[in-house]
Amino acid sequence: MPAQPDVVPPSRTDPLVAAASESIGGPTGEHSRGHPWWTPARVVLAVTALTFVLGMVQKTPCVQDNWSGSQLRYGAMCYSDVPYLYSGRGFAAGYLPYTDNGGRYPAMEYPVVIGYFAYVAARVTQNLGPPPDLTARARLGSSQIYGAPGVAEETGRCCSRRSRCSRPGSWPACTDGDRGTRCCSRPHPRSL
Repeated sequence: MPAQPDVVPPSRTDPLVAAASESIGGPTGEHSRGHPWWTPARVVLAVTALTFVLGMVQKTPCVQDNWSGSQLRYGAMCYSDVPYLYSGRGFAAGYLPYTDNGGRYPAMEYPVVIGYFAYVAARVTQNLGPPPDLTARARLGSSQIYGAPGVAEETGRCCSRRSRCSRPGSWPACTDGDRGTRCCSRPHPRSL
């Protein structure tokens, strides 16, 4: 078995890393062996998981208000383009981004990677419930797609059992909390 080469800590050889390490105690010492369990990959994984958990905690008010409260939209950072892109850029009808959709939907204005990520997320969303009739949806225009069966549920804009409308005719349309839920059955109010 060949001998393992000595690992040279970057905080001793790289001037930039050495300067940055001053904020956490300075470069690695002569007799340091490192931690046996906290490898760099595990540290990155732990920081990523912590960031994800903090993001989920930050979105708690959004989920409790069903992502529809106008006060929370900006105040609690609940706004997202995703529901509007889903119904307004052809994802609900199964169109690939950046392809010809017969002029029914405006062009996708986001970078290519984000556009295809949104498309994959839309397909996953559609496969989580009953399969939608994409052929029927493809015949609808962008102002009509939101009223198609299942689109309101797929965008998460349905009312929960506890919610009530803030004013009559408001969007999303809800029934009284004691009688169940109902989703919007009219076109999306925002023209894209």
